[in-house]
Amino acid sequence: MAAGHPTLASATHRAPIRSWCVTANWGAKMPAFPAVFELSSLDGSNGTRLIVWTTYDNGGSGSTIAGVGDLNGDGFDDLAIGSPRGEGWSQYDIGTVTDFLGSAGPFPLFQYSTPGLAGRYQEDFGRRIEGLGDINGDGFADLVVEGSGSFYYIDVAAGDYHWESSPRSYIVFGHETYWAVEASSSFAGFSAAGDVNGDGFDDVVVAPAVVLFGSADGFPTISIPPTSTRRPASC
Repeated sequence: MAAGHPTLASATHRAPIRSWCVTANWGAKMPAFPAVFELSSLDGSNGTRLIVWTTYDNGGSGSTIAGVGDLNGDGFDDLAIGSPRGEGWSQYDIGTVTDFLGSAGPFPLFQYSTPGLAGRYQEDFGRRIEGLGDINGDGFADLVVEGSGSFYYIDVAAGDYHWESSPRSYIVFGHETYWAVEASSSFAGFSAAGDVNGDGFDDVVVAPAVVLFGSADGFPTISIPPTSTRRPASC
């Protein structure tokens, strides 16, 4: 896998990794949950089981799962599941992110999906996911996917193996038929902030304590210069 933004996943040999998620029927009116909810009682009407198909059976699927809003604008909120070690080659892991799109139901007991985004070798892509709202105002929810900030470059033919730096965060914009990485940052810890300045675009907070205002252009590659955290001298 070459350097650059994460790409659409394309693994061919996959073992099922089961990520369990109890849902309130994706928005339908449901009775109150009992004090103890037995996952063995799931039947499609009171929840569903999400299964991500990945190459490795120890890929960490479900270690990250987030509600990310309505990615495709169909009126139903969606989920994203990270598998930081879901794909790969030999001992080298590739993280993936899989979306599960909400709908009116009814639901099967098991819902299967394959990864939609993949990182690079040893990048730990998908170790954190968070919905950001609609930061570019196009009517589709957006999200951030985070990795480690480095990846292992492999060129078997040339015998070239070395570490390279990579973004720590990837901003992914929703769309009616696809999702795509369109911005990145060397900082981690992106969080949704809502519409802080009231301009109709959702904003985000990123370390160290910086608010970025959303806009129709989204975000470019984000590089934030270091700032002093010292208090001003008292008068």
